[in-house]
Amino acid sequence: YLGTRLGLEGKANLIISEASPGSELKLEPLLKLSDAGLILNQDNAGNLVIENSSYFIPEAIVRKIERNSADAQITKSMSWFVNSFESEAAKASYGFVLGTDSEGLSGNEIILNEELASKINAKAGGKITLRYYPADYRSDPKELSASFTVKRIITADAAEKFRSLVPDIPGLTGKSDCSEWDAGIDIDFSRITEYDKDYWRKYGMAPKALISLDTASKIWRNRFGQVSAVRITNAGSVFLGSLTPESA
Repeated sequence: YLGTRLGLEGKANLIISEASPGSELKLEPLLKLSDAGLILNQDNAGNLVIENSSYFIPEAIVRKIERNSADAQITKSMSWFVNSFESEAAKASYGFVLGTDSEGLSGNEIILNEELASKINAKAGGKITLRYYPADYRSDPKELSASFTVKRIITADAAEKFRSLVPDIPGLTGKSDCSEWDAGIDIDFSRITEYDKDYWRKYGMAPKALISLDTASKIWRNRFGQVSAVRITNAGSVFLGSLTPESA
């Protein structure tokens, strides 16, 4: 009953065995990637993208991906839905920020999508503030903020290429209009402007900004994981054959 209500039919979080204590239960040959909630996608460039049905990938799985991909190029990322992007001149509401280790960012550096930069009149070298809810905001419902310096501005098309690193979220993914959002996130719809609606219609969940993965992990640290997607270039069949969820 509970599994049905949660949309988890056919899944389990506990295995009971008659094996004696101390004996080794050989599960690896029986397990599939989906048993650990892993989802395999392919981006427009043909790269493999690994996500998790629970949004964050467990750290044990991330470590195993790294061990099994020594000859491949790996990009780890962490995406977060933030409440606002503010410069001294203006602000925009709601959108995704992607923490990534692929863009040479460090500390409080941030890359802005040109659509956002134009809206809030931000320029390279300028300061902007992100306002967001932390992972545990339901137990401590307060909005936090972090300040960044704009390192550079990229085209909207370039930002859209990072869309494959933002995992799907039920209630957001596939919605054609902001008014249809229903993802269990506290959203003040009165803050949404025509710009926000137009951006969503054009680009959906493509990130409005990029920051370093280390910084994202610090400000959005949570008990579920610090990586929400892994992109692998030149993964090959050897990688897929050697990855199992046994370490989760």
